[in-house]
Amino acid sequence: MGRSTYLDAFYHRIDAIYDRAFLMSASGLNKINLVLSPEAKEEWIHFYNNIESCLGNGGLSDISDYAAKIANNVARIAALLHYYLYDNTVICKTCMNDAIEFGYNCIDSFKSVFGEKTIDEKAKELADILFDWLNKNSKNGFKREFLKSHIYTHGPNQLRNKGNLEMALWRLHNDGDIDYFSHNKPAFIRLRNNNYLL
Repeated sequence: MGRSTYLDAFYHRIDAIYDRAFLMSASGLNKINLVLSPEAKEEWIHFYNNIESCLGNGGLSDISDYAAKIANNVARIAALLHYYLYDNTVICKTCMNDAIEFGYNCIDSFKSVFGEKTIDEKAKELADILFDWLNKNSKNGFKREFLKSHIYTHGPNQLRNKGNLEMALWRLHNDGDIDYFSHNKPAFIRLRNNNYLL
């Protein structure tokens, strides 16, 4: 079948669906309600649980607002696929699985565009966490120096990673909040006198 033949078949089916909907509306008939087959429901629940497990601190935490809605959207897509293909009202497992596959592709696409924080955004986020911790542990402004090793072992969990800690320290240093003596042995930081600490 050529491309135009597929398009003709598509438009023919869409016209038939539209005509049926128009006649039902004109006749005052109730809307058609679709339900999930037991197999389709099982597939959808598995998909829902998988997405939920990736929210929070999981792999989808950076796009949680989008990902939290994907299971409901997948159910809608499955309904549309089924209604387009079949005349019965019980959504089949095949349509659900096709919708789920499409849902995963949407997540991948969205995450690739909007999911990852830029290095600058991540550095700012880590620096804010570290600065709050330094502020709370400065003993009302009297303790101004901290060993880097102390921050690493006693600081916030996000900074018990050498790369994250280094990124946060240099961001605070460059922003003028601390002096970072990275070449000293042991390395340490000194809080600068600024409005945050007065």
